[in-house]
Amino acid sequence: MNTITDLLHKSRLYPVLMLDSLISSDRRGRLIHFCRFAIVFLGLIFAFYLSQDYLPTFLTDYLGLIMLLKNKVLGLMLISLSIFMVAILIEVYFSSFYYLELVAKNLYRSDDIFTMTVGRILYGAKTDDLLVAFLHSDIGGQIIRRLGIGRPEADLFLATNPSPVSAMLLAPTDGPVIKLKDLTKYIFDQSQAFREFLLSHSAKETEFIGAAQWVVLGIELQIWESRWWELDNLTRVPSLARDWSYGGTYNLDLYGRDLLVDRETNSLEANTTTRESEIRQLEAVLSRGREANALLIGEAGPDKMDIIYHLAHQIKEGQTIPALAGKRPVLLEVSLLMAACKEKNSFEQTILKIFSEASQAGNILLVIDDLANLVASADRFGSNIISLMDSYLSGNSIQVIALCDTDNFHRFIESRSSLMTRFEKVSLASLSQKDITEMLLRAIWEVENNFKLFFTYQAVNEIAQGASYYFPDSVGSDKAIDLLTEIAPWARRAGFLIIDSKEVRSFIQNKTNIPIGEVTAKEKDKLLNLESILGLRVIGQREAVAAVASAVRRSRAGVRNPNKPIGTFLFLGPTGVGKTETAKALAATFFDNENELYRLDMSEYQGPDAVDKLIGSFSSGATGVLSTMVRDHPYGVILLDEFEKTSPAVLNIFLPIFDEGFFSDMNGKRVGVKNIIFIATSNAGADLIWEMVEKNPNQELSRSVLIDAIVERGIYKPELLNRFDATVIFRPLGEIELAKIAELQLKKLAKRLTEKGFTLEITPDLTASVAKNGADKFFGARPMLRYIQDQVEQKVADKIIAGEIVAGSKISFVASSLSPADLEIKVKNL
Repeated sequence: MNTITDLLHKSRLYPVLMLDSLISSDRRGRLIHFCRFAIVFLGLIFAFYLSQDYLPTFLTDYLGLIMLLKNKVLGLMLISLSIFMVAILIEVYFSSFYYLELVAKNLYRSDDIFTMTVGRILYGAKTDDLLVAFLHSDIGGQIIRRLGIGRPEADLFLATNPSPVSAMLLAPTDGPVIKLKDLTKYIFDQSQAFREFLLSHSAKETEFIGAAQWVVLGIELQIWESRWWELDNLTRVPSLARDWSYGGTYNLDLYGRDLLVDRETNSLEANTTTRESEIRQLEAVLSRGREANALLIGEAGPDKMDIIYHLAHQIKEGQTIPALAGKRPVLLEVSLLMAACKEKNSFEQTILKIFSEASQAGNILLVIDDLANLVASADRFGSNIISLMDSYLSGNSIQVIALCDTDNFHRFIESRSSLMTRFEKVSLASLSQKDITEMLLRAIWEVENNFKLFFTYQAVNEIAQGASYYFPDSVGSDKAIDLLTEIAPWARRAGFLIIDSKEVRSFIQNKTNIPIGEVTAKEKDKLLNLESILGLRVIGQREAVAAVASAVRRSRAGVRNPNKPIGTFLFLGPTGVGKTETAKALAATFFDNENELYRLDMSEYQGPDAVDKLIGSFSSGATGVLSTMVRDHPYGVILLDEFEKTSPAVLNIFLPIFDEGFFSDMNGKRVGVKNIIFIATSNAGADLIWEMVEKNPNQELSRSVLIDAIVERGIYKPELLNRFDATVIFRPLGEIELAKIAELQLKKLAKRLTEKGFTLEITPDLTASVAKNGADKFFGARPMLRYIQDQVEQKVADKIIAGEIVAGSKISFVASSLSPADLEIKVKNL
């Protein structure tokens, strides 16, 4: 039977756990500091005794007392020294093997049964209940704190007497020993009450296990960095005459740095990587007999250098392929080189010296940190960099790894076939959210120490998700680090000390203006009454308002498809019936800003260059209008006006946009549109809408009949129409709707006049006159603004300039006796 006691007695680690329990790391540290102080203090007193011949006169009366204490002082000093040495030996014992070999390097054996972190939890158990042992342990407390759960809440949970968790079935799942990940998963699986407790605090299984791995990682990093005497840490300091057995590299060292002594190479992070596939490809290229040169291509960010640091770490540890054994990786910093070279001759001479030295040294792995910058700079000097490097790249005396951003690769490198033949491409795939989370977990401790903050595991997950989802045009890993560094000072200013997922969402909402946090009472009321709010601006189009309101609620509730835009709508109807006004009202409601509406007149994209104008041209290097618009404004409403007038090629571009939430620009780079609402307006089928309304004004318009007719006419393909979330038909406006729109427009004018100190009286006669004379059967309410401008605004402006309207004036309008279609102004000055 596997009780906790059985597991402990079977393990090779049992003696060290006993010793660690008797005198823990904290106790050892305090004891060492106390003994050190006691030895110094007693040593000073003993030295004082030895110098008694030189005592001042006023202390000679106490000479007898000093002589009496002589032996006791010496004895206490020797006892303190003995205790100090024992504590030091115990600390060395832990540090040299159990802490470094087991905890930091995970060099466990099968007879260890469990890791040290699991052993501490088991040894501290008072009963055979694993759940109680876990929650009472210091490590368990750290884990639940990382989940945003305090100790009082855990104690309240234990007070409910949840069913005990036996150690009988506890076993390793992916290795020879039981790890903390195995223990946490086992407890989560075995205790339903504990699962429900975690879920009530928004902590799922993956987050519970992730928080456990995070705590273990922190312990490993702390121990690793504290062992200053280890070879990895000592070799950070450059040694004397390190490379005298190889050729000199004066110029290379002047413009580069030895990666073997870099801090990043010697960190524990460099020992792990999420880029195993790229590492294997890189090693395969570098194993060649000739032209063993690799071109590492990826998005701008730290990912490429992380691979280089990992490779350098493997070389240093002797864990790499034979072809790289004994190599000295040196990073050539192109920006530093270009800052020193002012003209063509000096540039060419320096490049030749660097490659010649690297070749003659015989042990150099040359890493060029920005090949595109080097090539572009050579072009500015009028130098042929390819011919300068070619003889070295084609031989076997030197190996080169060149780094290049994806955009710059397409712009400066890809077209140079003579250069590309000397390099083998290794492309970096985008990091998954899990990889980004792991990267953040390693970076977050420094932020916490600098800003005195505490991040929960859910907050780290939220940062990783937010970087990928709300900043689609950025490199996920790079943007995640940016978000982390930005949120820390924001949290301090806001008075937060603990950062949970709620605070992260609040920060992203403030940064992007996308409502993503918890739904407030005010916002809840707005969402539930969205039809009424939109209906105040959009008159007579209940179907359109209902479709848009439903999409907004799905997005805000988080139940929409996250891989598609927020909403895609096709508004069909005659001109002047409220299609554009609906889009404006939506932007004002969803983003609290009507200026978040961005308009594309699709009639401008009809020619053979329409696609290039929209997404950019690779041949000319011109950026596209849509690409730029989305990158500059990744959240908002994009109005595709007169959608039917664009070319078929442009319509095809919107198939993946509406279906997958992205498109590729001129360089093949993805442009995400997941936070965009697309509204395409179209007059297609307007004649059929008029025909149906005239036959039966009160009958519901047949969407299927209209769509079938549009497809038959070849205006839109069925696959495009199926990509829209909703195809909304706008009815022609009747007299009642036109009167309401006239009143709305007049109220806007009245508000502007009130700000000037004037009062506009809006009478039913004025509203009826504007509706009757300003509207048009085929152009709807659109001409109404022109009528108000000519008949109302202009006459008010003339009277103001003439001095007949002054502050406090009351303005009214009546139908002109000469022409009923005109209005006559009347002014009453108070």
